Amino acid sequence: MFSRPNLGKRPAPYRNLGEHVNNENLLALPEEARNQLENFGFDEEKFLRWQRRVAKGSLSNQSNYVSGTIEPPEGDAWQDCPSKSKEEMEEANRVG
Repeated sequence: MFSRPNLGKRPAPYRNLGEHVNNENLLALPEEARNQLENFGFDEEKFLRWQRRVAKGSLSNQSNYVSGTIEPPEGDAWQDCPSKSKEEMEEANRVG
């Protein structure tokens, strides 16, 4: 059984960050950096939601821990890895 580290009490919300939760900094990035973010599937809306949660104090190190029981998947949930044929490996990499 894993034990949870002692993280103390929940941190207070960051003060005066509300006006800083916007995409101005993203828009100020050089075009090359924005293109690279886009190529890797950067989700601006999700990023802004996370910023708001950090600013409110609801997204923190403590909130990032799983609460409850962690159990291994059922026996039939396991799948064998594909053979090393090029096509199967490319498909496995494509779907993640």
